[in-house]
This record gives sequence, C-alpha cells and structure tokens, in this order.
Amino acid sequence: MKTFAIRCVLAACATLLCACQRTAEAPLPHVEQLNRLSGPTRDLAIELREGTNMAASPSPDGKQVVFSMQGALWVMPIAGGNAQRITGWELEPTWPVWSPDGKTIAFQNYAADGNYHLWTITPDGRSASELTSGPWDDREPAWLPDGSALVFASDRGNDQQYKIWRLTLDGMALVQLTEGKGAESQPAVSPDGKRLAWTDSARIYTQALTPGAAPVAVAPGSAPAWTPNSKTLAYQNLAGQLTLGNREVTVNEDMFPFPVRFLPDGRFLYTADGKIRLRRGDASDPVDLGFEATMLVRRPGPARARERGFGNRSARPVLGISAPTLSPDGTRIAFVALNDVWVMALGQTPQRLTHDLDRDAGVQWTSDGGAVYFASERANGGRFAIDRIDLVTRARTRLAAVPGQSMGHPKMSPSGRYIAYTGEAGQLALWDLAGASSVQIAAGAGSEVSAPSWSADERHVMVVANERVNNRFREGYNKLRVSDIVTGEQRFYAVGPAPRQVSERDEGAAVLAPDGRQVAFIMDSVLYVMPLNADASPAGAPRQLTTEAADLPSFSGNGATILYKAADQLKLIAAAGGPARQARQVHQVHVNLAWTQAAPTGTLLIRAGALWDGVSPVLRRDVDILVTGNRIVWVRAHQDGAETAAARFIDASQLTVLPGLWDSSVLPADRFGPAAAAMLAYGVTSALSSGGPLHQGVELREALEAGDMVGPRLFAATALLGGNRVLELHARSLRTSAVADLEIAKARRMGVDFMAADARAPVALMNRIAQGALALGVQSGAGAAAPALIAGIGGAAPLPGGQRLGYDWSRSVLMGIGYQDAHTLYGNGELRLTDTLAATGALLAYDPALMLDPRMLLAPPDFAAAMRTARTPGAAVMAAIRRDAQQQARVIAAGALVSNGSAGPPGAPGISLHLNLRAAGMAMTRHQALQTVTINAARHARVGQDLGSVEAGKLADLVLVRGNPLQDLTAAANVEYVIKNGNVFTQAQIVAPFRMPPCADQAGACGPSDE
Repeated sequence: MKTFAIRCVLAACATLLCACQRTAEAPLPHVEQLNRLSGPTRDLAIELREGTNMAASPSPDGKQVVFSMQGALWVMPIAGGNAQRITGWELEPTWPVWSPDGKTIAFQNYAADGNYHLWTITPDGRSASELTSGPWDDREPAWLPDGSALVFASDRGNDQQYKIWRLTLDGMALVQLTEGKGAESQPAVSPDGKRLAWTDSARIYTQALTPGAAPVAVAPGSAPAWTPNSKTLAYQNLAGQLTLGNREVTVNEDMFPFPVRFLPDGRFLYTADGKIRLRRGDASDPVDLGFEATMLVRRPGPARARERGFGNRSARPVLGISAPTLSPDGTRIAFVALNDVWVMALGQTPQRLTHDLDRDAGVQWTSDGGAVYFASERANGGRFAIDRIDLVTRARTRLAAVPGQSMGHPKMSPSGRYIAYTGEAGQLALWDLAGASSVQIAAGAGSEVSAPSWSADERHVMVVANERVNNRFREGYNKLRVSDIVTGEQRFYAVGPAPRQVSERDEGAAVLAPDGRQVAFIMDSVLYVMPLNADASPAGAPRQLTTEAADLPSFSGNGATILYKAADQLKLIAAAGGPARQARQVHQVHVNLAWTQAAPTGTLLIRAGALWDGVSPVLRRDVDILVTGNRIVWVRAHQDGAETAAARFIDASQLTVLPGLWDSSVLPADRFGPAAAAMLAYGVTSALSSGGPLHQGVELREALEAGDMVGPRLFAATALLGGNRVLELHARSLRTSAVADLEIAKARRMGVDFMAADARAPVALMNRIAQGALALGVQSGAGAAAPALIAGIGGAAPLPGGQRLGYDWSRSVLMGIGYQDAHTLYGNGELRLTDTLAATGALLAYDPALMLDPRMLLAPPDFAAAMRTARTPGAAVMAAIRRDAQQQARVIAAGALVSNGSAGPPGAPGISLHLNLRAAGMAMTRHQALQTVTINAARHARVGQDLGSVEAGKLADLVLVRGNPLQDLTAAANVEYVIKNGNVFTQAQIVAPFRMPPCADQAGACGPSDE
C-alpha cells in the first residue's frame, strides 16, 4: 500500500501515475478528482481494495460493474481488476443503476444546493446530467425495464412523508405512485414492468405499477429486488441477511444496505464484507470480484497555525459578548461576558452586576427598565434558575427554580405575570410568578428551540423550532412556531419559500417586537424584519435590513430600534431601515471591556514519582518538573533540595504526572458550568468544541482563560455550518456561497479555533469551509469521512445516526465494521479521526467507586440515577464496545491521527471521556489509548507545539494521578491535582463552588450583590 504526494496539476497527473503506479490505470482526464483548495496543500493518491457500504450494479450485458465507494462512482470489468473513477469531486453519487440499454447510469447525487437529486452519467464519465431539482430529496432510483422512466423515493409531496414517484424521461413528467402514510423507500420494478416493490418501516410491500394501487405486505425486511421471473423477491431480512423467496441464503455476512442486482445469465451481484460478490441464481457458489482503485485527493498541507496568544499577558478586548439586549428606552444594553452579567449605558463604561464562578446566561430587561433577570446556575445544583438584579439597589433575588430542571432563555410576559422559558429537551414552559408554579405549554420534539418571545396580548409565545421535512430523516427547516397558551395550539410559519428559513435556533434566531407587530430574525445570515398579525402570524413579506452578517437581535421598547451583533461588534439599526440606507442608519455600540489570561508568576517545582510525558511508551521515575509562569522550563531527574529554589512546591513523589487530558468533541452552550468543572476535575485541561454557538463559545473561551469560570481551556468553534436542512440547535443553514462567505468572514473576525461542517453540508460548501480554515490556520471537521476527505476538510467525527445518507462510508450499517478503504482514507489520506466510542456507558458498572466520588456532585442528576441502576454489561454489549474500539485501532494502524472525545454535554463530561479511554484500551496499547486524549488531540487542534505532552517549553497543563495509567487506564481518573496554564487546582477546590449553599431558597435572596 503506497501513497504518492503528487506535485502536479490535474492535466499532468495521468503521466505521473502511469510512471509510478503499476496496478491501476491512469485517471480519466475529463474527470476532475482534485478539489480547488489553494495554499499549502498536498495531492495524494490512495489505493483502495475493499469498500465500506458500497452499492453495485452490473451492466445489462453483464460485462461491467458500476459501484459507489467513498463518494464516487467506479466502473470495472465484471471479472474484477482495475476500477476507473467516473465522477469528479463536486458530485457525491450513490445508489447507481445501469440503464436497460447500457448507455447511461442513474444515481442519486447530493447536489450543491443541499438536496438529493436524480442524475445520469455515461459509463465513461461524460455527460453528467441532473434530472430532478427543487428543495426535495429524491433518492434510490430504479429503471423501468424499457428504460422509459425511473421510479424513486422522494419527499417532494410536501406531506412530511416519503413516497414512491415515477419520472418519465420523455417530457420529464412526475407522478406519485404510492399513497401510504409511512416512509416508503428503496423501490424496485419487476422485470415484466407490471409490479412495484418497496420498503416501509422495515417491511416490504408490493403493488401494481399504477398510481394509487393497493399495496400488499410481503415480509419484514428491506432492500427488495425482483427475481428474473418477476414472481419472487430477494431481500434482506430483519437480521440483515439475504433472503431469496422465503429462504435465508447468507450466514453472518456483513450485508450492505442495498438490493441485489441480477445479471443476464441469472447470477446476482451484491455487496458485503467489503467485497463485491457474485452468486448463482440459486445463491450457490459465492465469488468475490477483486478490484484495485486509485483515488486522487487534495488535502490541506502544513500551514502556519493561528496565533493563540498563550504567552500574551496583556489586556485583550472582549470578543465574546453573548445575549446582548437593548433596554426598553433604548439607552442601555445588558449582556453576558466573561461568565457574568453586565449593563452599560450607551457610550459609557460597562458595569459588572455579577462576579462569581457560576454560569449566567440569557439576560433580559424588565419592562420598566429598572432591573434585569437572567438564567443562573448559582445555588441550584448546576441547573438554571432565574434571578433578578435591581439596578438601583443591586439586590439579587431568585424569581424561579424548578427542582431537577433547567430554566433556560427566560422571557417575562408584558404584564410581568409569567416567565416563559425552555427546557433541556426543547420543551416550552411558563412560570407563574404569583403562584410560584410551572406549566408546560409545548412538549419537546426531540430538538431544542430558541429563546421565547411574547405577543403584546400575552396569549401567544413565539420560538424558532425545527419542523421535520419528512418522517424518514430527522432534519427539517427552522420556522417560527407560535403557541397559544390558552388553547395549547401550535402553529409553524415559514419566513420564506423553502429552503429559505431562519438561520439557526440560538444566536441566529428571532425576536418579537414588544408591541407584537413585527418580528426580527436572521435569514441567510443577515437581519430581516417581517410584519405580524395580532396572533403572531405573518402579515406580509420579510424585509432585509442588513447586508453584513448579523446575530442576536433585540428590540427597543417602542420597536423602532434593533440591537444586533455583527461578528465582534454590537450595532444599532432602525427597524424601518434597509440595505440601501444601512450606512447612515447603523451605529456601532462600543463596549470598552478587556480580559487578561489567568497565569501565575514565579516558579513551581513538581517532584514526580513517575512521569508519562505523552510521547514515550514507558514511565520515567523520580523526575523534577520546573514551571515558570505558565510554561515548563525543564524536566530532569530528581535532585534533592531542588524545591528550595522554587516559589511553590508540589510533592507528587507518590503520584504519576501526565499531560493534561483533552476532550476533542465537546458541545459548549448555556448549561456548561458544571460540565466544564467536571472535565477539569477529571484531568481534562483542554476541550475542543466540535460546533456550537459562536458568540457564546468565544465568551466561554475568554471566561475560562481569564479564570472567571472553572474548567479546561476551550477551543471555540463555529456553528455547524450546513446546507438547506438542519437538525441541531446550533446547525446553521448556508443556502448559497455568498452566505457561506459571510459566515467564514465572521469566523475569522471572532478568532475561532475550529470550523465545523454540518451533516448536510454539500461537498462544495465543505470545500469553502476547508479553504477558510486553511487561510485562518485552524482545523476543520465534518461528520462524514468521504465528503470531508474529498472536499479538503481536515478531520472527521463520524456518527452514523447523523449522516445524510442514513449510513456513512466509515463503518458498515449491520456490523459497524470499517474495511480497508475506510482505514486507508484516514491514514494515507491524512484525514484526522475524532471518535466517540459507542455504548461506553455500560462500562460504568465496572467502576462502582465512581458513585462515592466527590466529583459526582458535578454530574447531571439523570446520569447519577443511571449509575445507581447500572448492571454489568452482557457479552453482546461488551463485544460491540470491543468491535467499535477495534475499528479505531485499525485506523491508527493505518497511520492516522486519532483523538477521542465525549460529544457532550449532554452526558457526563469528564467521566464519559474516561470511559472512552478505557474502551479504546480494549483494542490497542494503553500508551496508544492515552495518546488519543493527549498529544494526538493537541496535534489535531493544531496546538501540538504548545500542548499535549510534558516537555520543556510547553504550557504547564498537567494532571497528577494516583496509580500507573500505562498499567491500568482507570488510574487516569484518580486525579489528585490538576494544573492548567500553571495554575494548581485540587479536587476540592474545583468542586467547592458547586456545593449547594444554605441560601438556596427558591424565592428568597441568594446572598448579597457581588459588587
């Protein structure tokens, strides 16, 4: 297996490959394989011999095979051998099917507009043509036997369901064939052209090939295909094995989720176990078709990393201002920065209202402007309660708290009678201030919602919520959702024709004007307003106010002025304005606020009984480590009396010193206080956001670096930058390249550390994101490996449940196995893997001491409850964990850089990372496992020169544990001290701020003002 660095333009690649590679043919010159990434890049050739989740189809003459592998179509002889790539980097084809006349191949392509459409291409890679279009997903084409039409699965009926449709190629007429209420997919037409088969909810149906014909249930299963006599079906049963008629014909094969395809001679072809496999018509004599394929990719090369300012001791301007809100009289603003609540009269100095380590968020003004209220974790067990601060007396009182629940995004009704708030699962509730009680008005629908707003009559509450497009995949459009608090009725309102939508549901959401007559919202990353009726339904078309990227809008009391955030600046604009008058109607609000990193002065000597430096596979014994300020000066063999020359001394002679641990996949947001502290308490000194609220992420980063919050370093990310359809709270729709450019420019101004592509980001958008990250000197990442590799994204964090295909190219659906192609694209393709191992929570049962650990105070209550009922996992669960870890080990063996993360919160940050670490150790050496949470993670984040190992010149991020993690990985959680940026913390110091004080009375005061 070889990888070639190709320093050439595409036109010269064929010549070079012919000279250096004997196993594969030269690439087709008209197929543009390399993306358009510019700057420091590397062109690589990756040899593939197996495929993960391949779909294959034979030509009608039985002489060739087309198959999809790693986001491309390939054609080879039916006997196997050299496979030729016939699609370029901008296409993402799957589900290929050869036309009956052999002249074209139909496939589903994830197009640049962010939807699946039907395409065709000639077998030599020419004449790629789009057959369907629009804001719908058209998937899984199948030909009619005479080649006159295609049938396919689609959600184009706009009824939130998948149906089977027919596209007649002469005239391009579309007809809906099925009328069920389910998610109908995977259509197949009988060879006699009379009947249709499809799958719905793991059951196979057939019907006549006429619109509205009555369906007949056949059997449980999926991926149906008609046999040549049109009388029976071949399909995959519920165990994932191939069934011919009623007879199971495969045993323990890792079947890929596609139908079999029959050849003219009666044999059939299918994909499983990383192979393309042939069997006779009676399913006997299986034969694998070997192939060799060479994929050309352009990858980001060595580039100068962004300056992080680790050595900067001077004051720096605050960039992270979250939750800015304009006072009713329009003369003041309130906001959250450095983990605290501030108010500022326009043109004056900000005043700090809170000054503690508790998380504060979502500040709002009372209607008279005399006080602010906000969500706070203070004295509430790590959950949000609602506090109020009087701006004259500075007295702080508790307005509301619900035991065991968080009250996020509080918004008081116009009369002050109610507070609307959101729960952790997307539910919308009201707090009755007089009755001190709560009632839910909208249940969570599986995704979180935006901050609520009230109508003027106090009857309607508006949020931005996600409405699913169909019942097969979870993504949808962000729309205005209005709840009638009297009747309980919920109504969705679009802000434009699909796929236009509210940009996201957090910082790019919507807010009602106080009089309820208009709503301000973010669409295509710029600010709009739209008139409303009294019931908060749209009363007219939206009107654009800005051409620059905008977030976090809020109205003045009279609705005439809107405050918004334009990247790192706060601005005011007249609500009656527009782009043509923007220059003279926009005024910047200067916020003179700075922060300084919390770094000690003087020297610290650590006497380590043992040291694992993050690099060597063995411990060093009896070592002294000298730290000056926040940097390690030297690491030497122990010398008696060395501590006398240091200002501070830690006797760790009975402990093992490790590099500070990394969590390479965290989701920072409002409810991050206890999560951050838990990570630090378990030795995590650095956390990389994998995508979240941009402004709040930068705010948290600055708060943690300034010492205004307890937790690790945070490397902040963009929102999840995606396509037309979104799911996650912080997924942002980037509908066009112009919108993408606005977001990338904003990320640069905010100084992000990571650029994140969402699950439905098209390949061209991923390439734009990759280019932005390369120019900024930061890492980029995506959820799906193959589009990420092809587009030039730096890393992937594959989570099959979040893939737009319903599966991915990294691990098989049935058995969770990645084959040679998957491992090689990470290793030889220089794609970095950030992994979260599956089912690791089951390992809790092997460590009952965790329940008695003081750090459990920082764990979510539901996690603690789960621990109390944890049972020793069975053999099947342990086999699944081990199999998942083995895939990670194979990626490492292929030469890839692998890091582990918890993908939380939710969950239990800190503990979850250690469970991932222990699971990884089931399939690799403990040294390798530890590197996935130390030096590998630092290199992935492009800060390996400063973090990840214990070496002279590096930052003093260390964890001191009892035991030897190279012998027992559970010892990595036995934390006695944590050192972050040279600052020393004990477990007790980390946990102390989160202990419930005696003043935690629901309605009473929680102590005096902090000022």
